[in-house]
Amino acid sequence: MAGMPVPHREGIAQFAFAAFRVIDADNSDSIEYSEFSEWVRQSEDLQDFLLRYTGQQTFERAKKRYIELCNFFKGVFEKNSIDFLGDRYVTMIELKKELKGALKEIAPAIREKLFVILDYDQKGAVSEAEYFNVMRPWASFSATDINNDNELDAGELKTLIWLVDEVEPSEARVQRDLKLIDADGSGTIDRLEYIQYLAAPDTSTPGIGGGGAGRDPLDYSLKSMFDKSDMDKDGLLNLDEMNHLLIENYFMEEFRAKLEDPMIQKFIRNLARELVTKLDVRKEGGVDWAEFKISFKNASTDKIETVKQYIIKNT
Repeated sequence: MAGMPVPHREGIAQFAFAAFRVIDADNSDSIEYSEFSEWVRQSEDLQDFLLRYTGQQTFERAKKRYIELCNFFKGVFEKNSIDFLGDRYVTMIELKKELKGALKEIAPAIREKLFVILDYDQKGAVSEAEYFNVMRPWASFSATDINNDNELDAGELKTLIWLVDEVEPSEARVQRDLKLIDADGSGTIDRLEYIQYLAAPDTSTPGIGGGGAGRDPLDYSLKSMFDKSDMDKDGLLNLDEMNHLLIENYFMEEFRAKLEDPMIQKFIRNLARELVTKLDVRKEGGVDWAEFKISFKNASTDKIETVKQYIIKNT
């Protein structure tokens, strides 16, 4: 009814009766909470009304917007990309031209930082994986930022985590992530804080602006590994999840046929236990992403190689 002329009293009664019949799915002449909740989730008009007039966004509305934005950014890449050595790339010249127009509501300084992040190795071109590693988080932030101020509060962050993980996060998870991501201590999260939080220090490339190796967090592959192993989506890797991460990413492909050996299983699990103990500096019973991205590679590389050499020599 938003934007329509104010109806007469009889019209309101008719609207109310029609709405009641739609919501009362089991025709019981009463509306249960489950029916009302389902109606809110399924009614796009109502969700748009709530967002416009109350500043409240349902998860379903955010998810719809997120999918729309992901599809848009996918279209930008596909329109401008070229094949090169079995991968697809888009030049930064074409990308800037497209995104400057599409992101005109974003402050120029933030747009320029986005371009620097996309072209962090200064190749002048971005691969498909590199592009989506940045633009999917960008889309999830935009879908959640209901007042377009480029900042998220705790409530908006909850929706953001829910979008990415596809599981409703606990309040403890939301508060922990807010504290970890909020680098400047403002109590809110800005867009670039979030994009950079997701990435691990890439020690293989110089920092942006020549600041030295690993200065800028631009390796997104480690976050994908972390998320896939965080089975319960609590934002922490416990012993079982760390064990799963090691097996799936460092041993499965090379030693698949040997992983049933109890001794090998014991070695890998002991390594997982050692890593959880070492990396869990906040003593939360598991390793959060901030702890993982800073220390995992340095703490694990030599030890993983030691276990691999044991497997090769003794099986």
